Amino acid sequence: MSMVKGDRNYIDPYRRHTNCYSKSDVHRFGVALLELITRKQPVGDCPEKYGLVSEFARAYKMNKSGKWMFDEGIATEENIPVLEEIGELSLHCIRENNIIQRQGMTMRTVHDNPNIRIFTEGDIERITNNYSTLIGKGGFGEIFRGVLDDEDDMVAVKRYIRGDLRDEFMEEVRIHAQVTHKNIVKVIGYCIGKKSLMMVTEFISNGNLEYALHNSGISIPLGTRLGIAIGCVEALSYMHSMHLSSGNLICHGDIKPVNILLDGTLTAKVADFGLSKSLSGGITRYTENVKGSIDYMDPIYLSAGRVTRKSDIYSFGVVLLELISRKRVKEKGGINLIAAFNQAYANGKGFRGLLDTEIANECNMKILEGIGKLAVECVIINANKRPNANDVEKRLLMLWAAQHGKEENIIRRLYRRSPPEIISSSSSNKLDNARIFREGELKKVTENYSSHLATGSSYNIYKGTLEDNTLVAVKKYFDRYEAGKEEFCSRVAMVIMSPVVHKNITKLLGICLEANPPTLVYEYAARNLSDILHCKEDFPLELRLKIASKTSRVLEHLHSSRIALRHGDVMPSNILLDDGFVPKVTAFTLSTRFTEDNATRMSMVKGDGTTWTRTIGTLISCYSKAMFTALALFFWNSLQGSNQLEIVRRNMD
Repeated sequence: MSMVKGDRNYIDPYRRHTNCYSKSDVHRFGVALLELITRKQPVGDCPEKYGLVSEFARAYKMNKSGKWMFDEGIATEENIPVLEEIGELSLHCIRENNIIQRQGMTMRTVHDNPNIRIFTEGDIERITNNYSTLIGKGGFGEIFRGVLDDEDDMVAVKRYIRGDLRDEFMEEVRIHAQVTHKNIVKVIGYCIGKKSLMMVTEFISNGNLEYALHNSGISIPLGTRLGIAIGCVEALSYMHSMHLSSGNLICHGDIKPVNILLDGTLTAKVADFGLSKSLSGGITRYTENVKGSIDYMDPIYLSAGRVTRKSDIYSFGVVLLELISRKRVKEKGGINLIAAFNQAYANGKGFRGLLDTEIANECNMKILEGIGKLAVECVIINANKRPNANDVEKRLLMLWAAQHGKEENIIRRLYRRSPPEIISSSSSNKLDNARIFREGELKKVTENYSSHLATGSSYNIYKGTLEDNTLVAVKKYFDRYEAGKEEFCSRVAMVIMSPVVHKNITKLLGICLEANPPTLVYEYAARNLSDILHCKEDFPLELRLKIASKTSRVLEHLHSSRIALRHGDVMPSNILLDDGFVPKVTAFTLSTRFTEDNATRMSMVKGDGTTWTRTIGTLISCYSKAMFTALALFFWNSLQGSNQLEIVRRNMD
């Protein structure tokens, strides 16, 4: 068995020669916390003899305090109690057998889901600034923009008109809480008030597809439209699969442009689960209470109340038609879009006369004909003849690859060749919105690799500027890194097919496969935490706490059952900071995929291709999640002057 890799000063000493679990990330984070409050580097390989960790632990053991080791720049009398508590918390992260119980946490759960918060009406009033910013309204009620008290995150608060439909509302919350996917709007929590029902979700900045297509007048290239369609069908493919926590699949029941939201990069986010149905074991359901938008509704559902996965496929087919025509499905005095495409397909005339002139050029026609044909198949009256979401997704990906050229076909071959444990580890496993660069383009972007940023064990990183003035970091691997083709395939497949999406994780923007090994293009961050810690710049305690708290949220996200990823190399140099000192975790070279149940198989993404297997108790998940939640609560409450130290202590005992 090979030695665990990584900077030896951050490696969990108890796991240096063995498998590494999510607990190892907790250990590394504890060391980084010590570095954050002492501004000292954790030099030393033998924890029993010397090094930051052993010195700090000895200080606490002898004096019940680490005061003499704190960074003088922040060790004021006012800050000492906070620093002492962080020091103690960091030692709890590092110690082998310290386990935090989940009791005493303020974040309450709904249906055993610890990620769904219950808000009071007072909370909602604060979050929305007394409902001051209305961003949408409809037959259901109104939507307001807000900001969470304990975070910088924007949220959307959906306030329902009818407060007497509690059972229906809770069913919507229950279903929405089950579906966690990068192309589904994230539900944060809910509020049951005296006269109102409210749901809190993430805020999506660019409105909905209905507005973008029919009211905005903005240019939407074919590639962007394909990306929107792929994102939406990826969400459907996920909902229609049998891996959700309940063992059921979900039929959305109301797919239409107004329920497809668009973020800042025009990535699709499916919203509004008010009409969704949970299909136990995939069995068809019947209902007499038919609801939804008739223009997008499956005719079989409309006439017989029959709900299946194919009901969503029909609705998605209509959305596809709108995407390529930029016409509403039914317009006053205009054509019936579905009938027009069906007739054109039946007559073998092609769809050119029905397409949006902005994208209907010769270069795009083959792709557009393929999308049109797929859409027509989705809206066939006989539901049994409609493709399923998986098939639709594959065909759209093939069209996307064809549009972008031969480089994408290389990626698809890599994807097919990748080890099954890598491919099966992600719920999406799809090509994301990564741009394909040519080597010549990257030389222009980096001015022939002239601005060097950093060097790692197997790569150099260079600063670059894209055509739209976006700054990027270009990660170019050394030639010797091509140690084995299997590792090469696994790494590219994991990075491209299974990206971890989080606001505090560096985003992959593109890839160049002309280079061998590949070159990766990431969003740019000005510097890393180590740069700031070990220079003479002023570094206030409040800013350090904010960085630590947001980093802990990333690790909690990685360790969740949905992502199931051990980072493996948590240390300050791998925590990048943008111009606003917002942390971005990077460097997933040593990451490990796993699934959390009573017995877990962990697949190492390593050069030797080794797969190590070991049993992990569910206690590990409880340990890390409780640790990070307590940590975040402590950080933010201490900043706000609240005396929460006793709460954290109780959670540690």
